[in-house]
Amino acid sequence: MPLSEVRQNRFADDLRTAATALVRQPSVPLFSVGLYLVPLLVPSPNNDRALLTLAWCVPFFLWLAFSFGWFGVERIFFLRQLRNQPITLRQLVGLARAFVGRFFRLGMLTSIWIAPFLAVSIAIQKSHPGWSRVSTALCFILLDFSLTFVTPALAFTTRSARNAVRIGFDMIRETWPRCAIYVLCPPLALNILNFQNSSPIERGVLTVLIVLTALLAKGTIVAFYVREKGVVSDDGATFSTT
Repeated sequence: MPLSEVRQNRFADDLRTAATALVRQPSVPLFSVGLYLVPLLVPSPNNDRALLTLAWCVPFFLWLAFSFGWFGVERIFFLRQLRNQPITLRQLVGLARAFVGRFFRLGMLTSIWIAPFLAVSIAIQKSHPGWSRVSTALCFILLDFSLTFVTPALAFTTRSARNAVRIGFDMIRETWPRCAIYVLCPPLALNILNFQNSSPIERGVLTVLIVLTALLAKGTIVAFYVREKGVVSDDGATFSTT
């Protein structure tokens, strides 16, 4: 069998493994979908009264912090499923706190990287709105490519965002072209889904599709990462001190 077919078969097996995990414990994808539907369901305040604005901001930042933690929790879920080690939704929610800080730091790092590109996109928006949108989409697609193995590294190997970036980039270099389908396919699929205008109802449906597609991508990438790199423990680097 040609090497390219072997890679495709391995990717298909990992995709089936991720899908099986979601079907086996549907409470996790339902929770993820609900988490990312919150901004669409909760309206922002329409007046300048300080108390109402504060009452809206506090739960928003709590939701945002939990969302950072949930990025790591989703990967722990797939790790446990790969090892046939059951973990309840309640236990997963309890793990979120351990991941908030590290994924927030990764978010700050990536914000610094993409800031110049977004500044250029904003600058050309008035004169070339179409090109502005394309350049922004390309920026985020390239960012998704580069972070493919950074996020599992942050969940499974290290608590340091900088170390995770180094590990993720090194893994792409060391496993290329075996990792090509894992790096290229999921980000393209997600950004193609998201690259359109829509009504509130359509945005809700689109959010569900994006979240489920993203979960399949995360599970597939986790399977590849665990096979190639291994993990610190049954809960990855959740409680690692190094």
